[in-house]
Amino acid sequence: MEQPKRRQERYTNAQRKVPFAEFSMFNDWRLKEAKTLSSTRHGRHATLGGQGHKELTPITDNILAYM
Repeated sequence: MEQPKRRQERYTNAQRKVPFAEFSMFNDWRLKEAKTLSSTRHGRHATLGGQGHKELTPITDNILAYM
């Protein structure tokens, strides 16, 4: 008996991107593993810390020195 031909599976671009996104997220977690495990930040927090205070005018020191 002849086996039926294997049907070509078609994937959309969105379906193709899902495994890449999941794998890259896992790789990012693995790269940050040491930092995450050594952190003493409280467990309730969602992140390891903020981005810090951003200056609105980064040239303030130069302006103050000029004045």
